[in-house]
Order: sequence, then C-alpha cells, then structure tokens
Amino acid sequence: MFKNYFKTAWRNLGKNKTFSIITIAGLAIGMASSILLLSYVSFQYSYDKFNKNAKNIYRVNLSQYQNNNLVFNSAENYPALAHTLKTDFPEVVDAARLYNMGYKNNCVFTYQNKYFKETKFFYADASFIAMFSFPFIEGDPKTALTQSFTAVISESFSHKFFRNENPIGKLIQMDDDDRNSELCKISGVFKDVPENSHIKFNILISYPTLYHRKEGTVRYEDSWNRKDFYTYILLRPGTNVNVLESKFPSFINKYIPHEKESHTENKLALQPLEKIHLAPKLNDEPEPTGNGKTIYFLLIIAVFIITIAWVNYINLSTTASSNRAKEIGIRKVLGSNRSQLIKQFLIESLIVNLVALLIALMVIILLQPALSKFFAVNFQFSGLIKNEYGLAFILFLFFGAFFSGLYPAFVLSSFKPTRVLKGKMSTSKSGTTLRQSLVIFQFSLSIFLIIGTFVVYQQVHYMLNQNLGIKVTQVLAINRPSRWDKSDSINGMHVQRFKDELKNNPAIEGVAMSNAIPGKEIRGRLDFHKKEMQNANIVSLNTIGIDDDYINVLGMTILAGRNFSKQYPTDENGLILTASAVQQLGYKTPTDAIEKQLLQGDVGYTIVGVTNDFHQQSLDKKAEPIAFQFNGNDYEADEYYLVKLNTTNVQQAVSHVQNVWMDTFKGNPFSFFFLDEYFNQQYNNEIQFGKLFGFFSLIAIVIACIGLVALVGSMIKQRTKEIGVRKVLGASVQDVLVLLTKEFIKLILLANLIAYPLGWLLMNNWLKDFAYRININWWIFFAAGLLAVIIALTTISFQAVKAAIANPVKSLRME
Repeated sequence: MFKNYFKTAWRNLGKNKTFSIITIAGLAIGMASSILLLSYVSFQYSYDKFNKNAKNIYRVNLSQYQNNNLVFNSAENYPALAHTLKTDFPEVVDAARLYNMGYKNNCVFTYQNKYFKETKFFYADASFIAMFSFPFIEGDPKTALTQSFTAVISESFSHKFFRNENPIGKLIQMDDDDRNSELCKISGVFKDVPENSHIKFNILISYPTLYHRKEGTVRYEDSWNRKDFYTYILLRPGTNVNVLESKFPSFINKYIPHEKESHTENKLALQPLEKIHLAPKLNDEPEPTGNGKTIYFLLIIAVFIITIAWVNYINLSTTASSNRAKEIGIRKVLGSNRSQLIKQFLIESLIVNLVALLIALMVIILLQPALSKFFAVNFQFSGLIKNEYGLAFILFLFFGAFFSGLYPAFVLSSFKPTRVLKGKMSTSKSGTTLRQSLVIFQFSLSIFLIIGTFVVYQQVHYMLNQNLGIKVTQVLAINRPSRWDKSDSINGMHVQRFKDELKNNPAIEGVAMSNAIPGKEIRGRLDFHKKEMQNANIVSLNTIGIDDDYINVLGMTILAGRNFSKQYPTDENGLILTASAVQQLGYKTPTDAIEKQLLQGDVGYTIVGVTNDFHQQSLDKKAEPIAFQFNGNDYEADEYYLVKLNTTNVQQAVSHVQNVWMDTFKGNPFSFFFLDEYFNQQYNNEIQFGKLFGFFSLIAIVIACIGLVALVGSMIKQRTKEIGVRKVLGASVQDVLVLLTKEFIKLILLANLIAYPLGWLLMNNWLKDFAYRININWWIFFAAGLLAVIIALTTISFQAVKAAIANPVKSLRME
C-alpha cells in the first residue's frame, strides 16, 4: 500500500512540474538558510562543552565595589584564591590558575635562529591540564607542568618551531617585557585548542617558573593584592552552587579584612564554564566573547525562515486544490476513504520536504566555504549533526514537514465527490480566510526582518562614525621591543633615536608611547583620594602611562592646565585627568582640579592637566574616567609606539618606519597594525550580526515572494472568466490591475500593523546592551512598510499585467 502511495505521490509531482518546482525551491531555500544559521548558533552554544568535566567546572569572577558603587566586574582574581578555596571548602575537588602574559603582545620565543612573537600563552598550574580536556600527543599530562622552567606546546606551534623534529626535551627561550629571559624545556605537546574554547593558547609554562622572579611566592602564590589571575575550580558532582557562593562573603572577610577600612567590598561569583562565552562580557576576558542576545536573535531568524517556507507550502497546496479536485472525486467514487487520502497527501508532503532537504544539503555543501569567508563566521554543519541541537532540528524538520502537510491533506480529502465531478468546486470562506492569514503572517515576519536590518545597520553605522574624542585614523601602532640591552641608558638612546629619526620624515606627524591604546581594555587601576580631606571617599580610576607626545598624536584637547613635559621633573608624580575623572573626584570644573593633590596609598600626585573625555573602548560601554601618568624616561613601561602619519602614500611611510625599526631594535620582530582598524575590531560581532541579519532577511522575503507569485497565479486562474467579463463590459487595464492587487496590498498593510510593534519591542531590547545607541525613528517603520509594499507590487505586477491585457474572447472561450 505504502509503495503505491509513494509511486502516486512521485507521479503527481512530475505531472505538476511548475507547482513542484516552486514548492520545493521555497522549502529548499528555507531549509538551507535555517540549517546554516542553526549550525552557527549551535557552534556558539557548544563552547567549552568538549571538556569532560565541563558541567562541574566554574570560573571564579571578582566584582569590586567602592562606596556601594560597582568599580569593576572582572574574570580575573587573586593569586592566593585558588589553593585557598581548595583548602577551605570540601566542595572544591581541584583548583587551577592561569596567568596571562600574552596579552601584552611583547613576548618573543626563540629556538636556534628562529624567533616569533606569541600572544597565546599562559603560566599554568599543573592541575589545569588534569581539570580540562586538552589531549596530549607527546609527554605525560600528569607531570608535564610540575617542574620549574618546563612548557607544553600545541601541535601547530611545534610544527612552526621544530618542523618534523621531536620537540620533547628541546629548550626554547622566552624574552618578556620585564627583561626576563627564561629557557624552558618542552615537556609535552597537546592537540590544538578547539576553536570553541573560551580560552586559547599555544604555550603553557609551568606555574612554578614564576617563583624564580624577584618577588617569588609573595607575589605569585600568597598575594591578596594583585588581581590578574584566572581561577578555575572543579566542584564535586551535586554541589549546590548557590549555597557555596553564600559562604564567600565571610571567606573574603577572613583573608582580606582591611578592605572594609577603605569602604571596599569584594564579591566572588561562580560562573559555569559552559556559559562563559555567551555571558555578558566581563573585564579582562582572555578572548573576545560572543553576544548571547545576538545568537538568540539569529535562532529566531532561523525559525522565522523555515516557518515562512512551510507557510508557503500550506498556502500553495490549498490554493492548488482545484487542480486535484477531479482526481479526489474519482478516487472517492472508486472506494478510497478519507484516511487513505490523508495518508496519500501526507506522503506527498514528506517526499516534497525530503527532496527539498536533499537539495538544501547540497546547497550548503557547495556554498558553506564561501559564506563562511564572506560573513567571517563559522558555519560548522558537521558539528551541528553531532550535538543535541542537530537532533532537535531534525525532530523540528520532521514535525514541521508533518504538520505543514496535515492541513492540506485534511482540506483536499474533505471534497465531496458529487460536487467536484459536477464542476461545482468552490473555495470556502474559511479556506480563503486562512490563506489570507498565512500571507499576513509571512509578511509580518518579513517586515519585522526588514525593520531589524535597518536598525542593526543604523546602530553599526552610528558606532563606526561616532566622534570618539580622539583621532585614530592614520595612526600606526607598533608593539614595543621584547629584547632589551642590559643597560638602561643604551635602551633609552635607542628609543630616542627611533623617535627622532621618524620625526625627521615629513610623512610622519608625531610619535608617542604608552602602555595602553584605544580599543584595548585598560588593565591598570589605582585608588585615589583627595589629600586635603582626611575622610575623602576613595575613587578608583583607570590609569594609562603615556609620554609627552601621546595627547597631541591622538588629537586630544587640554581643557585646563598643561601637558606632561620632561622639563618638569615633578611630572613623574603628576596626573592628567579626563573631565569625567575630575567630576568623580568632586571638583566642580577642570580649572578647580589643577595643582590639587591626590594620594594613592602613601604616594602623592599633583593634577597638572585635564583633557576631554574619550572612548577608550567600544560604544557598548560608557566612556570611563581615566588618569594619565607620565612614564618619562621609563621606556620599558611603554608597550606601544604610536606613529601619526600624514601622507597619502601610506605603504611607503610604513616601509620607512620598518627600516628604522629594524636598524634600531635589532633582533626584535616588527609587529604593527593601524589603530582605527584595531579599534573597529571591537564591533566585529555587530558587523557580523548585521550582515547575517540582512542576508537572511532577504532570503525570507524571497521565499515569501515565491509563495506570493504562486498565489497570484492561482487566483488569476480562478478568476479568468470574471476578468474576461469585466473587460467585455468596459473595464480598463488599470481597473483590472487594481482589482487583482488591492486584496494583496490590504494584506500587506495589515501585516505592517502587526510587524511594527513586534519590531520595536525586539529591536529596542537588542539596543539596550549599548551604552550609546540610536533611537528607533518612525521613518524606519515607514521605509520597511513601503519596501514591503513595493516588493509585493513588483511580485504581483507581472502576472497581473499579463492577465489584464489578455484577450477576453480567449479567456471566455476557454470557459
């Protein structure tokens, strides 16, 4: 029986080729788009789940409050925290620390005559390897990081340095920005860290290696002062995380009792490993994180697209019912019952969906590499079918295919044979209402997607073109040398020579140095209070060390006071504050702050200048108060050299800078980037989201229009006689066009009314994450609605015009 159903279904698809092509094309496009989006969404949700202990691993985050105001919310913590948690809480099975030296971009690794800068490396506790699932190719993971001056490296790093040699036992030299030079023995090789890991590295150096620095265990093992270590703990299965977190306040009071005296409160929070990547971003993250809300929006778009495709199928199947009416009548006369007909039509639906799915998979295989490159995202289809999201989507496709075929099956099987065989087939009012409702539903979703595309584009454009308070165009940023001479005076001469030679070139406007650059999170923070007020509140400010050219090179404005200068020896203890820092300290105007004294612990500082506020980071964060310190002749404190270009021949200027660098800082790689490009990298998530939103919104509209074409064609076919009669009675082509289009335009206008509040609610919710955002203007809704009407009219017009200009004699003769 089922074999016969399949044969009949396949025969019907071949008989109605135009209908079959339209329905399968719409479904295939919808499925391909949804699967691509879901593969990206599932990849984002898969972060860190490859770790076998993932469900019991937590990162310990640190929030600090001063005077009940949040100062920072950091992914890093105290060095002493890890082993203390393990000692004090039986719920903690193991703990591990990572110390990030790679963020400074100034470490060079050397083997024989090869040297490379490497930013993806950490000092790690030996327990880190046991806690996480990073498979080893060579070496013993249990002992690889237990000894000082040992390191484990990734497979790709091993190939880059050692080619086909066995790296075990080989020595590599690391030169860091503190003028430390360490020889580390390779004790293991691990497989490259998966792309869906929130923390990525090519080298792990044993944690005991840190002890051999000048501060030893005081600085890196027992310290409750510095806060720059990632801390992970492995909890016993079944541990109540909320109960454990409730014990942390007394734990903090036990080990850091002096914080209360300065009105400071530290709060520890446990963050599940699997939720780190898509959680709201914290300070000091080791890698750029994703945006959970954005990923959720993409999931919604995927569901919208496949739903629009299924709605198309339902609409087309019921609209084309008149073509199958006589077939159904004859089948019923010959003894077919309704249940058999329902099975027949459901099998047809299943075949259509399966063929569409196969075509969709072929399209994905062909286009996935190109789309991944264009959108700069990871469409991992192979990963989708291996996880729970793939299973969920397969079930979703199955039920969608079933239910999209269910209604047409019931409609078609309900025809009365006596009526259809007499040619008295007519469309029911309820059927017409349903089809109209489905058209409204389709275009409501499509118009919402158009609104969303406009809003995302406007927000991204706003962020990329907003006045930052600084000028970052044509600024070349260079990572400072990692290899220094042992003599401070010689190093100073090299740096000054580098600056002077560059300034002599007319294509170079200025050269500055600093320990942080716009677009990079400031990791330095100091607590200040007014010297003249004994009980003054402590104010925590981000601090950047700069030279006397930094403010001019970035085009900042001195609002009061003066810039730093080597002519003033006291500037070593001077500060330049931004306007918001002045306000936070309680001064009424920038002028009031000049020459005032601040204390940072026991160290006194004098405010010598005030600058305008500027955006150190992206516009999803508020511009934070900043205090500039003068690095003076402390050249090793500067991590970046900024070269302001003033030329149209940028490549030639960069070549000149490189030549001067190689001549001045021999043995140091020349690593540079342009500051504006670096700053705008912060918007990669939003730019990707905008591209994805716009592209797949277009796909959704195309699918809706495919259905609209078929619906209009079917409607015109049913009204052929009516159109002929109207033309015989004197109706013009314009009258016929209005007749055929007005019904659909009414539906599109109604769809606008539904889409407008939906678009405002969802997109306004998306914009809430931005500290600086656009307002959703009325014209966005008007433009989206107008565009939908134009698209609908364009889609309808071809067939409507063809019907309107047809010879009425032929249409009436056909009847």
